[in-house]
Amino acid sequence: MKKFNFSAFIVLVCFILFYTSNIYAQRWVSTKVEKRKVVLEEFTGIHCGYCPDGHKIANNLAKNNPGNVFLVNIHAGGYATPKSGEVDLRVDDATSLMQNMGVSSFPIGAVNRELVNTGQKNEWVLNRGYWEYVSSLIMKELMPIANSYSISECLEACDYYFEKTKRRVSFEYSLVAGVNDNDEEAEELAALLRGHNGHVNLIPVNPIKERDFKRSDKTRIFAFQNKLEKNGINVTIRREMGRDIDGACGQLRRRHNEEARGLNSDKGCI
Repeated sequence: MKKFNFSAFIVLVCFILFYTSNIYAQRWVSTKVEKRKVVLEEFTGIHCGYCPDGHKIANNLAKNNPGNVFLVNIHAGGYATPKSGEVDLRVDDATSLMQNMGVSSFPIGAVNRELVNTGQKNEWVLNRGYWEYVSSLIMKELMPIANSYSISECLEACDYYFEKTKRRVSFEYSLVAGVNDNDEEAEELAALLRGHNGHVNLIPVNPIKERDFKRSDKTRIFAFQNKLEKNGINVTIRREMGRDIDGACGQLRRRHNEEARGLNSDKGCI
């Protein structure tokens, strides 16, 4: 009879324990602070007349923020009921989800399933006019400094400044087409600034190659201005010069930086 090799057995057991511990051990996870992502859950239906507009807004939001915005379509309710020969896209348990989140009209969506104060009440789901605005706040894309200072803190500082100096504060508001230039956002801005001593200076964004922001057209700019004025807000539109030669605000800064690095914006390296 062969003698049992106890030493070899111990070595084998240790190897198995080491191997399995590597498989099931907790992995190291980075603690680096990163920008938040957005998940937009859009409640929709194939027979919803306004839903294509919601799809357009959602798709543009994802397109303009690649890797940061993720879309989920939830087909539910009467608008999602298929007719004879149509594909049934309804989602299981969607009806109970609608009831729990207070869905009453389409298109409507939840952004990260966060409770949002729309000015009148706190809501889990938002109409399509809020999606881009709430998403931009979550991602902190338009104003990274907001990670350090909240809007309420800035307004408190403005009120303190006016109290001490009696000088009116100017609120600079950059208008970006399809991002923050609709009537609902003008109403929200008016509600935010009402009671504060200052005026709004509207700044239509100037296009630059490193960002895909687009300038609002004149009709939309004036409509935004009129909406603020009707709400009792003093407002002006910044006069611009030099946009046609890349000499306007933002454009000249980029051109100067490129020339300082020895670059030509059209042809690459000189």
